[in-house]
Amino acid sequence: MTEPHAPHATNTPRTQRVALVTDTAYLRHDTGYHPENAARLRAVYAYLHETGLDTRLPHIAPRPATDADLLRVHTARHLAHIEGLAARGGGSIDPDTIVSPHSAEAARLAAGGLLAALDAVVSGDSHGPRSAFVLARPPGHHAMADRAMGFCLYNSVAIAARYAQEVHGLRRVLILDWDVHHGNGTQSVFYDDPSVLFISLHQYPLWPPGWGWIDQDGEGAGAGYTVNIPLPPGESDAGYALACEEIVRPIATAFQPDLVLVSAGQDCHIADPIGGMAVTSAGFAAFTRLALDIARATGARGPVLTLEGGYNPDTLPYLVGTIFDTLGGLGLDVADPYARALPISAEARARLAEVKRAPRPFVDKPVVGAAIEDVG
Repeated sequence: MTEPHAPHATNTPRTQRVALVTDTAYLRHDTGYHPENAARLRAVYAYLHETGLDTRLPHIAPRPATDADLLRVHTARHLAHIEGLAARGGGSIDPDTIVSPHSAEAARLAAGGLLAALDAVVSGDSHGPRSAFVLARPPGHHAMADRAMGFCLYNSVAIAARYAQEVHGLRRVLILDWDVHHGNGTQSVFYDDPSVLFISLHQYPLWPPGWGWIDQDGEGAGAGYTVNIPLPPGESDAGYALACEEIVRPIATAFQPDLVLVSAGQDCHIADPIGGMAVTSAGFAAFTRLALDIARATGARGPVLTLEGGYNPDTLPYLVGTIFDTLGGLGLDVADPYARALPISAEARARLAEVKRAPRPFVDKPVVGAAIEDVG
């Protein structure tokens, strides 16, 4: 198998359309021999240097999230637990979730990096970025209001959504999550909230158990504002594309968001050691174009993306490059040695048909569109 191609960026003018958030402090979250380790981000940072993207793209410096930022989502007891454990030298919260002496600092900077990116994107500066990608760790979308889990300490994307609403006055926020694992923490924060539309494309069944089936669609005032799209193991670009075009695009557009946030996990790639899906770089380009299209069609700010999963240090860098290329029109030529075309499974078609039948209060009628059986 050939090595992935990581070309230098073409000699076009420095772009201001997409910005980058990086910091070496993210590497100090020490998880040892663990799938979510510093090597994955080091590989991404090396790729940015090799391709010239680290000098071509404008940088946004992260800031530590304040207690006030974190407390919009998390409990004071949760903050005290993370900070205290780090201060005592660290330890394991559960078999998957590790805190080291510098983890609390890194987690605050991960959340704060997303807030800094959000500030830049919504600033109204005509020369500023229209979108941004935060390359931080630890990830966040599994963290509950009162519990760290699934490699995640603070839920950065949820914190950013509340910050956007309370600080910038952006009332309706779309959170699109394409990580292979369901974003249970994000779902739990907004489950009864009609001001945040949470859409998750994920492998099912997979961790976390019991989360992410179709009937988990919100409660109370938030009924219909959680959209779970559980795809069967092995689904490829084609199955995801069908879900995006038949479900994500029409529902997200009908919601008319003021801001588009993305939990960007690249662990649904075909070569990821944790996931069991078959997405390629073309699929991630399509996801990113979809997020851009939704923002443009609705007049929303963003998209602003934050890194979640992606645990193969050989593939994660060029998948990140694909996303940047799509966001910024950078003229890269990223080749994926795993590229292949696979059919949509019958099980995926059946599940998507069931998702489409669910009514959404912000859609005039249930999203029906073309018959699932006739697409793809």
